[in-house]
Amino acid sequence: MGVYDSGLNLDFIKFDKKKFLPIIGAIVLIIILAYAAIYAVSNYEPSPIEFRFEKNPIKSGEETKIFIIISNQTKTDAEDVSLILKAKEISDFDVIPLNEKFDGSIKFLSSGTSREITFLINPIGEVLPGTYTLVAESAINGQLHTKETKLFVEN
Repeated sequence: MGVYDSGLNLDFIKFDKKKFLPIIGAIVLIIILAYAAIYAVSNYEPSPIEFRFEKNPIKSGEETKIFIIISNQTKTDAEDVSLILKAKEISDFDVIPLNEKFDGSIKFLSSGTSREITFLINPIGEVLPGTYTLVAESAINGQLHTKETKLFVEN
């Protein structure tokens, strides 16, 4: 009697399609999420504006400094790079640049380089405790960039 004479019993190969639908759905979902993550990472562009406070939070009536690093992330050198920092609550804070050579623009910023500009954030009188928004705006090679940060004021 040969191996093939008795017939081959393949009952163990039978499967119910309904049992595998959740597994197939999970695999498809993982593939979609992976493609979405790759797309998001490939289109991420870091901001050319970065903030660092000397002190945050501050007390009501206390001043602080903010250091703004502006970077030229384009492939070409930039001329007359503008940088404006202002408080959204303009009646609560004065914003004053402290760098002597800074007059609102950076004359020349090579590709891949950065400059640090220091601003004094001075409350106008006693400001109420809370959160205040500062907005930096810059134009590098015709591209406009805006970034916000928060200043916290405590009692």
